Amino acid sequence: MSHLITQYYEDENGNEISPNTARIDSEKGGIVYAPVLEGYMLVKTVSTSRSKFFNRETIVTHTYTPVGCYIIKSPNGAIEEIIYPNGWDNPKKFVNPQNTIPYFEGYRPKTSGNFLEAVDLDNIDYGYLFPELPDDLTQDIIIEYIQNKEFTTKLIDATTVTYVYGLLGNYIVRKPDGNTDRIMYENDSNNPSKVNNLLNKVPFILGYRPESSDGRALLSINPSDPSQGYLLPEISSNPTQDIQITYIQTHNEIITNYVDNNGNEVAPSTRRIGEVGDTYTTMAPILDGYVLTTIPSNISGTLSKDETQVTYIYSRLGSYVVTKPDGSMDDTIYPNDLSDPTQAGISTNVIPYISGYTPEQADGVVLTLVDNEKPILGYWFPTPSKVTENTLINYIKNKSVVTINYLDQRGKILVPSIRHIGDVGDNYITAAVVIDNYFLINYPDNAQGTLSEDEIEVNYVYDLLGDIL
Repeated sequence: MSHLITQYYEDENGNEISPNTARIDSEKGGIVYAPVLEGYMLVKTVSTSRSKFFNRETIVTHTYTPVGCYIIKSPNGAIEEIIYPNGWDNPKKFVNPQNTIPYFEGYRPKTSGNFLEAVDLDNIDYGYLFPELPDDLTQDIIIEYIQNKEFTTKLIDATTVTYVYGLLGNYIVRKPDGNTDRIMYENDSNNPSKVNNLLNKVPFILGYRPESSDGRALLSINPSDPSQGYLLPEISSNPTQDIQITYIQTHNEIITNYVDNNGNEVAPSTRRIGEVGDTYTTMAPILDGYVLTTIPSNISGTLSKDETQVTYIYSRLGSYVVTKPDGSMDDTIYPNDLSDPTQAGISTNVIPYISGYTPEQADGVVLTLVDNEKPILGYWFPTPSKVTENTLINYIKNKSVVTINYLDQRGKILVPSIRHIGDVGDNYITAAVVIDNYFLINYPDNAQGTLSEDEIEVNYVYDLLGDIL
């Protein structure tokens, strides 16, 4: 047997307040819950059932009634209605709102003859707590703002005299960090209609100047030393009115940072204070071992109320990496250009001369001698192609030539000369050759030896063979 459960949601006049729902349950049926409907409270639930053949139908009618609301009448004439909030899972339960009733200067909210409780007595700007819900949740709670006045009556000579008192105002000091100080005016002990000017001071805050609500700057206690603070302004002719004191930003800080590509500091940041609206200029210093690679767009500009951060990005200078014939290496960082932080300077050091070798860059470019007549003075460092990359320099073994000549006694070449090319310092060996009709008469001293920087000539001298008569 199937079981159809249909639920209806109506007000006390039978009007639908939410679409009906239907579901098919097992033969035994199921539990029916009344849902929470915003702004309504469950009054009753009525259930009727009927069966037809193998089917069963249950009709459930949930009756709700509208709940009341908080009616807040603001001093500016605005009216706000806040319906009592439902509980999470109980259609008959309601809770107090989590928000607050706003604060209006010179007024206090009141309901049923009672003033509402402030959220924070030390900071009335936070507003007021909502009053407890009424026993009859269908009734509204009206909250009205009452101007800060109190009445006192006294009987004098059978005449009732009413004294009207106003709640003393406050100095409301709003600080740049969002905190607010409230300093209540002080009564004149001799005259209930007057107040005393307070001797409290308004604190000095670097970069800001306190102003009263009429735009006047507060007077310094000591103009030559503003850190001593400021005098409170005089209270107006209406001591029930608050005086607002606001800090106006006058100065701000320029922070100049010097970092590498990873954001790590390569030199301490510099900080200076300037007046809002003034122009500023920053400069990139020359940092030993670093070159400036990114110049920010705001190296100069106008100081605003927001902190100004100027960040210069540096990269490490490359090095001359010199590999010597014995395998040892010298690493010399490029010098800074003392007039331009974006460039490397020109090195005044030299690369040493090593006999039998010539220093070359990785691309095969031979370095320039300091003095062509005196190679022992060494070589100039080349200008790096990229100041952030290393320049590799290797010593390449010099080449030398051995020319072997075969001559007669008059210096005539008898057979083509032979040329051998080798590295300076390598050993060489030459040999005489057999030449028809000639015999060797002079074996040179340098027929073998060691290749030097200078070209070597080895001369074998021959003479004609005689005839047999």
